[in-house]
Amino acid sequence: QTERACEVERAEWLQKFVSRKAKNNGDLEEEWGKEKKRVLRNAKAVMEQYQYAALVTSYLEDKPAFVRGCFIASQSTWFRIIIMSVIMLNTGALSYNHYGISEDDQRITSNINEACAYIFLA
Repeated sequence: QTERACEVERAEWLQKFVSRKAKNNGDLEEEWGKEKKRVLRNAKAVMEQYQYAALVTSYLEDKPAFVRGCFIASQSTWFRIIIMSVIMLNTGALSYNHYGISEDDQRITSNINEACAYIFLA
């Protein structure tokens, strides 16, 4: 009976091992599926960016260098930071304007608003 008990114990252990391995394989397949979807999603995003770049490049081919330069500058991070800063400054100046504002404050906010308007129009 001892040998029989050892065989049963080995069989149970083997069954647990096989079930764990099957579960791990299932987890691996699930993880692989998620990774595959992520890679496909990234590839699709890269293709969309490439198509956008190709479209813009073909559009800008016959444009003057100034227009191409303006487009390139508008796509840069520093340009976005500067424009957002000017928008925040303009918003602050507009929100500071109130009833009974002193003449000096009125002149300062007016100058700030005018400067922001010139920047926006440029």
